[in-house]
Amino acid sequence: AMFYILNSARLYRMYTETMRYNKEQVYTIDELLTDINKGLWSELRSAQPVINTNRRALQKSWLENLNNVLKDAATAPQPGSIAPDLTTTDIPAVVRSQMNEVLQLCKSADIRCKDPMTKAHLQYIEARIKKTLNIDQK
Repeated sequence: AMFYILNSARLYRMYTETMRYNKEQVYTIDELLTDINKGLWSELRSAQPVINTNRRALQKSWLENLNNVLKDAATAPQPGSIAPDLTTTDIPAVVRSQMNEVLQLCKSADIRCKDPMTKAHLQYIEARIKKTLNIDQK
């Protein structure tokens, strides 16, 4: 399900609609990702976060799909390709910003977390986001 919402083609269509009609009249990529993140990562705002197996799988799917969007945005498609060209859009900047927000939430929740599986999951997500965003992992 996450793939159908968070894929390059859909985000590109949303981006072009925003350009066409202005952000006041459309549901923007930033609004979409903010809404998804508020729901998907809601446990991280609790005093002692616990994330169940199904939610962890959804969160990993979120990460994988946004990684794919950033990979698509890294290079322009080959001539003749039907893939959208994300290299000149705001999509990578918005995705990186949203991923960075989740990274900060994970760091904060990791300190308060007592559940071993949730703690391991948060550390995994932190490491993957840092790798994706090329953040120094000392």
